[in-house]
Amino acid sequence: MQEEFRSFTSPRGIHILSVFRRVLLSRWDDASFAYAVETRLRMRACELMEQDPSIGLATALRQSLIEWRECGNHLPREEAEASAPTIFSEHSAPPPA
Repeated sequence: MQEEFRSFTSPRGIHILSVFRRVLLSRWDDASFAYAVETRLRMRACELMEQDPSIGLATALRQSLIEWRECGNHLPREEAEASAPTIFSEHSAPPPA
């Protein structure tokens, strides 16, 4: 897989994270809580990419979000899954220049 699809610091990675952050912030008014959730999900995404080098950042973040929800946390599964084909797609349009 191309490094661009796996890196948090590539232009695409930065774009994916900014969208991911907006989704979390739209769910909670408490920015510090949203940041804590994001940090936890990013760490899990790194673990998932280490376990399976064929997946990219967007897929790993999506999977970490779904796992987090399945552990009893309060983000509706439909919200996480609905985001997958658009917000968290590795193959979506490139971020604006």
